[in-house]
Amino acid sequence: MSDQLNEFSTKIIAKMQCLLEENMLQLKNVVLSEIKAIIKTFTQDLEELKHSFTFMSQEYEDLKKEVNAQKLTISTITKENLELQRTLLEHSHKINSFEQSLKSCNVEIQGVPEKRNENPQTIVKKLCETISEPMSDDDIVACRRVAKLNPSSRHIYARLSIENASFLLFCVIIKVTQTTSYTQNYLMLMAILYRFL
Repeated sequence: MSDQLNEFSTKIIAKMQCLLEENMLQLKNVVLSEIKAIIKTFTQDLEELKHSFTFMSQEYEDLKKEVNAQKLTISTITKENLELQRTLLEHSHKINSFEQSLKSCNVEIQGVPEKRNENPQTIVKKLCETISEPMSDDDIVACRRVAKLNPSSRHIYARLSIENASFLLFCVIIKVTQTTSYTQNYLMLMAILYRFL
């Protein structure tokens, strides 16, 4: 009986080992399939992350290129703005100089009584003849009466074609007022206030 028991126990142990090996194999297959599924999911997640990172990297590069292009545009606009400011300042100086040049040709004569149907250009020409500095019609570019603060006495405004003509005319009038060869009426007319406009 002991041999039978030994044989029986050997069969049971063999059977148990066989079952244990089968269970271990099944467990191993289950664990392997679970690990493969986890690795597959992890690999897919990693690929998606890699794709997202590539997309973000490309977006960053595109944004960087756009920022550099905008910096270049801003730099160009800033240079153009500075050049325009310089040109504007230069033109402003030229305009001021031109205006000063034009003003040096302007004469304003005050205190000449106004008459109906008078010609201010004829008055200026007679005034110049009186002081021995005759002017032709070409020397007088424009001539008219201009109202100032007191509308009852309008002044004669003349633009002469000769630069610094008002200064020359003023000097001649000073010279004339210092002589006594002219009548009192002419002296009053010559004592007019001249000024640059």
